[in-house]
Amino acid sequence: MLPGVRLSSALCGLALLSSCGGGDESISCTAEARFGISIHVSDATTGNFINCGSSATITTLGYSEVAHPFQGPGCRDQDGYGGAVERPGVYTVVVSKPGYQDFTANSVIVRPGECHVTTAVLDVRLSP
Repeated sequence: MLPGVRLSSALCGLALLSSCGGGDESISCTAEARFGISIHVSDATTGNFINCGSSATITTLGYSEVAHPFQGPGCRDQDGYGGAVERPGVYTVVVSKPGYQDFTANSVIVRPGECHVTTAVLDVRLSP
């Protein structure tokens, strides 16, 4: 367990049914794409969510993206965000927000599943 972050497995998304698999097996799968990594950011001192204005750089060998919550007047701090959509792998995630110290989580594992990845959930607490 890394200090300041809680890792757990979760699945997220809407339940739109389709099928995947082959042969005689029939597996019921959802049609949407799922985050490989889900991120929720809070203030380490107050415990309040501070997702708005934060960003996460998600990297693995040969892949990098910057994820952030919805930007603008409709941003709600309690809403998380994510990245590495349907991309299994081992990632480094650096979460940043102006006025706070950056936080780095190494070896974040996104596992493949039958139809979708198993989402790694990062509950990050940033220190001012």
